[in-house]
Amino acid sequence: KTTFIGMRAFASCKALTAIKLSDKLEIIDDNAFEECESLTSLTLPNSITFIGCNAFKGCKSLKEIVFEGCVDEICQDAFIGCTGLKDIYAYSDTPPAADEYTFEESNYDATLHVAATALEVYQSTAPWCYFKHIVTHEEAAYGGIVLQYVYNHDDLTATLVKVTIEKNTHETN
Repeated sequence: KTTFIGMRAFASCKALTAIKLSDKLEIIDDNAFEECESLTSLTLPNSITFIGCNAFKGCKSLKEIVFEGCVDEICQDAFIGCTGLKDIYAYSDTPPAADEYTFEESNYDATLHVAATALEVYQSTAPWCYFKHIVTHEEAAYGGIVLQYVYNHDDLTATLVKVTIEKNTHETN
């Protein structure tokens, strides 16, 4: 499986709407997906350690980014110009190490979803603290099925955001 996506590997692939990144992928180099204007969502697996400068620059249709783990380094302008951004899900209690200009010229009105135990650290760490809406997502486990949801305290509703079925879960008598 691929561990590295090189510089400008998919740059300007205007028809690219979705990507499935390997759970072995560690590095996304500079400008790798720059100007992929039709890309709508992105899930960055736990294995990602580095996202280069302008890696997703100008991905105007990108609405959702999921950080499954804590990225060691996200370079300057990695997500510059992602104006369609609506939701970012960060599942690590430690914010990914990002340059303060990572989301420059993007939509800071997007909602950043973080664990309740990590809310304060995201609210005080740049660039994460620049998002105007930082909310907590919760998790509940039922017999090997993990549900993650966002609870809205205003209207008392919950929105399911992720379902994970844990492998090799079974009960013994």
